[in-house]
Amino acid sequence: MEAGKLQFIGHETAETQKNQATPPETSTIFVRPHALDLSREPNGDNAIKSTVLHINPAGPTVKLELKSEWGDLIQATITQDKFKKLQIKPGMQVYVLPLDMHVFNR
Repeated sequence: MEAGKLQFIGHETAETQKNQATPPETSTIFVRPHALDLSREPNGDNAIKSTVLHINPAGPTVKLELKSEWGDLIQATITQDKFKKLQIKPGMQVYVLPLDMHVFNR
């Protein structure tokens, strides 16, 4: 994160959420796979346009491997109900919204 902008491996994507403090220096942000919300439409300024590469629906949660629009891989975990509701298929475009970001200052 630099100047309040969320970055993934050098790619500036979106401003930080207004209720989060903006660190003055460069920071690294980690988001756990279950702390990502997926939708079929953009759902906020921090939504990351991504393509579904792989789906593992085994078990109580569905594990997804996504590719961001700039090429970085994103791993997400969603409930079976959310998976069925969104009708996610490989190759489909989805939007990823980080819900709980952990900021580590450098």
